[in-house]
Amino acid sequence: MKDLFYLVLILFLFYWKIKKPYFLSLSIFFIGLFFIEYYFYKLPSDTKSIAGQSYIKLDEKLGWRSKRSFSTSLTETINNQNTYKNINFYFDSKGRRISKNQKRNSTKKHAIFLGGSFTFGDGIDFSDTFPAHLSNISKKKYEIYNYALSGYGPTQNLLLLKDQELYSDIINQNGICIYTMKAHHINRATGVPRYLRENHRIPVARIDGNDELSFLSFYDLPKMQIYHYKLYDFFRSSSYALNNILQKKDFLMISWKEAIDINVRIFNEMHHQYKSYFNGSFFLFVRESESMPDKWRSYLISKLKNFDIKFFFEPKTIPLENIGIHPLNMHPNSAYNKWSAQLLVDQFNL
Repeated sequence: MKDLFYLVLILFLFYWKIKKPYFLSLSIFFIGLFFIEYYFYKLPSDTKSIAGQSYIKLDEKLGWRSKRSFSTSLTETINNQNTYKNINFYFDSKGRRISKNQKRNSTKKHAIFLGGSFTFGDGIDFSDTFPAHLSNISKKKYEIYNYALSGYGPTQNLLLLKDQELYSDIINQNGICIYTMKAHHINRATGVPRYLRENHRIPVARIDGNDELSFLSFYDLPKMQIYHYKLYDFFRSSSYALNNILQKKDFLMISWKEAIDINVRIFNEMHHQYKSYFNGSFFLFVRESESMPDKWRSYLISKLKNFDIKFFFEPKTIPLENIGIHPLNMHPNSAYNKWSAQLLVDQFNL
């Protein structure tokens, strides 16, 4: 910041000495740049803290995963405001989120849930989560197995499905499997710089030269894609203004059509992986569908139909006032989860 100020000062002095018009233009440009930087420098940045023992542990394959046979109570604060307080999280011996003292009924049909924080239930009690509401609405005919975890995308959920040990205690072979996604899960699967900057451990999906789905670490990506990331990281690190602008932007390192093609391949493999274990139906549920560009939506639907995957897009408008997303942590409340669960039960007669 000081170097920029000194540069502007030198240019001004040089202009008054030489009296050339283009030095005035340069001076005005750098003064403007200085004030833009200063504005974003003074702009309060979002501060987030979570009090309590984390339920997350690092994992070489998935990037991170939940701790097994574990419980904790967490309080999240964003910009000095509590977004949730003393929320209890309980996990069984497979790392799945459960209610306190939950007892399994192996005679029920199973309902396997995959997804990210919306399905996991970030910031809400277990009884308020999407899987819990679906269980209640379906008159508890399903035994809930919630494998979702905050930050997870399609790649991690497919890798979870491939780990047969995680499903060894599900006795009833009949049931359903639901992968719940948002539009940005497409980007999570294919590795956009914003997510990679937060965690280089995220597995990235690509189609290899043999037309097979493969999972790469950040360092295994093609050089041009690594340079793409490094350029993004450089801009965010070098300027307060650019960091503010870029931090919520997703820049695909491949074309959006290729990204959707990869995701549909993942969904199809999820479907077949599930069917290799169980007798049941696999569903793809897209929440917050209004955040997906229309051209993405149309292309995704056409590809899903080609692979014969059962899917449902949440309506673009939410009808009730008490249903919504928390304005700070951007996660759904209990009413929103209940409304979404009712939609899915009605759509597929679950």
